[in-house]
Amino acid sequence: MRLVKRLGLATTDLRDQFSRGVIVVFGLFSPVASAEPVLSILTQTQRLDAALVQEFEASRKLSVRVEFVSSSLDYESKIRSLPHNWDLVIADEQRLVNLSLSKILKNLPEGVSVPPDVPGLERRARANPDGRTHLNLMADPLGIMFLKKTLTSPGPVSWDWIVNPVSNPLWRSRLALFADERMNLLTAAVATGLKFPVEQMHDAQKVNDWLTQAQLQGRPYSLPSVIPAFLARKIAVGVAWQSDFIQASRYVKNLSFTVPVQGTYFERVGIGLVSDCRNETAALDFIRFIYEKRDVLAQRRGLLPLHAQDFQSSPVSGWRVFSDDVPRLKELTTTLHRLKKEKESRNSRSR
Repeated sequence: MRLVKRLGLATTDLRDQFSRGVIVVFGLFSPVASAEPVLSILTQTQRLDAALVQEFEASRKLSVRVEFVSSSLDYESKIRSLPHNWDLVIADEQRLVNLSLSKILKNLPEGVSVPPDVPGLERRARANPDGRTHLNLMADPLGIMFLKKTLTSPGPVSWDWIVNPVSNPLWRSRLALFADERMNLLTAAVATGLKFPVEQMHDAQKVNDWLTQAQLQGRPYSLPSVIPAFLARKIAVGVAWQSDFIQASRYVKNLSFTVPVQGTYFERVGIGLVSDCRNETAALDFIRFIYEKRDVLAQRRGLLPLHAQDFQSSPVSGWRVFSDDVPRLKELTTTLHRLKKEKESRNSRSR
């Protein structure tokens, strides 16, 4: 599976992450007795809560070492470079699926009860049909973040507002797209309601038209430049995950986030068991603990609990599992390439 790198804003900001000395962060060891078992967790910032980890440590009489990667692309290399060093991974679902396919994670044993496959945010991804590849903890929807004072159109926000220059005049030519073009393509797919497999060229053409209009209204922004661009008012609106918005709102005042009424993608943050973990008993105990506390974790991280039925005016029943559509990118890209070739051929014949 080809991995789409999600945009993360200010991912190295650790102001609210594990500030107390009881946890190992970036290799700094906590002052605990060496005879105690140490549970090792690899994750990214904003994916875990220090207070919950401390609660687990206090109730189990063991220590937890938490180390961060700066990018979701670093998980595999980090684990492979230090075998038998990690017990658990907390990451976005797309990355957990990828790690499972690479045999870095192993299926959860029968002793861990998995939730039923139910509609909404708790439904299982295609790559996790029995629910044992990993357990999901909270949901992160894709949406639109914008400066509140620039929103002038009444009513529920639509994806088309960011490509239509007359819907919100203050958004015109001030749109931040993802730096990863594949993410922009998936955004265009969900904005136009494209279903996979792509059966009609007309549907692919709608995706291409929408993306073309989006590119006329804005441009891709790299990770370090998004927040300064908002602060300088060079942009007024951007496509983002809710977790990105939470990071950006620390620096940008009067920033708002919404999910368009047509629906969206949602990514989930989950937990997986490393194949060569050293402390499986403690690791499985932590999985049960954090799953029971998943609503608390979601609230503290500002994301959606899995039992949520809607977000603002957007019902989650119509949202799409992000990791399900990522493998179909090649199909969509091939179709759009064929459209481009056909257009070029028609233009050459008309000369």
